[in-house]
Amino acid sequence: MKLLTKEQKIELLKKLSRESSDIKAFDFDNTIFRAWRCNAERTFERVFGKESEEMQHYKRLFYSDEGMLITEGPEAVAAIWKMGFDSLLAMIPSLIDDIAICDDTDKKEIGSKKKLQVFISSTYKDLKEERQAAVEAILQAGHIPAGMELFKAGKKQMETIKQWIDDSDVYLLILGGRYGSIDEETGKSYTELEYRYAIEEKGKPGFAIVLSDEMIKRKDKWTFKHQFFNTKNQLPYNDFKKYVMSNLITPANTIDGIKAAILLNMSQYVNDSTLVGWIRSDAIQEPQKIDTEIQEQIDSLKEEVKKSTLVRNALGEEDEEEKV
Repeated sequence: MKLLTKEQKIELLKKLSRESSDIKAFDFDNTIFRAWRCNAERTFERVFGKESEEMQHYKRLFYSDEGMLITEGPEAVAAIWKMGFDSLLAMIPSLIDDIAICDDTDKKEIGSKKKLQVFISSTYKDLKEERQAAVEAILQAGHIPAGMELFKAGKKQMETIKQWIDDSDVYLLILGGRYGSIDEETGKSYTELEYRYAIEEKGKPGFAIVLSDEMIKRKDKWTFKHQFFNTKNQLPYNDFKKYVMSNLITPANTIDGIKAAILLNMSQYVNDSTLVGWIRSDAIQEPQKIDTEIQEQIDSLKEEVKKSTLVRNALGEEDEEEKV
């Protein structure tokens, strides 16, 4: 396949963005959307390469719905595709900017190699399966999960948890039907304290996945333990949930829905240059060569130092001979 120039790559992405205006529905019967999706895949493969991070990200947006037809139905899949569509369109301007500032001869992949650290917060005993699903989705997206299951709820551990939140790039809350362990001093749950610390005090990029009542009822019915809804602390839970719902949230009705929500939400942060993330040392581009004129000056100074050392050594030898 013939290599594209910088201008050709940019034009292909702009064309893909223009063609999106014709799409009004995202179900299986919409031939316009199906054609656009095929064209988007070809465009990403031509512009970035079949094995590129950008191409893999495209696949995560539109191919993370396997099995969801059975578990959630075609309407849920259409909603997921709509989110993927919106996310992809939001990415295109920053991808164009990356291409515009990249030299045509640069053989490195366009796009960041950063792995973002995602702090996962939730109540503990009732959401083990959901947190595991979150860990799997974050790893699938190519990022690093940091789970609160490493810590027990408590005042002493809160400072450690805050440090982990500080060191993470993105904050994720999974909210089920329980409020969680209470901090006696504030009267708030540790889950709420974590959330408010990350979102209010630190201004961390983040989102919440809120489990539907239907999903929590299914869990309650399957276990017969009735441990997934609050038996106490209902009022503070309701207030906390209302506060969470006023910010960025994605509802989930199944485990697959949790995974899909994470993949789609994480796509917003892939090209965010303000997030530090983690980068392998062998993926860091070598520093640019020092300017030739500066290098000549350095070499000249090195030569002078060498000559000066030789002179000092010679004078030292003469002094020794005079003493003898």
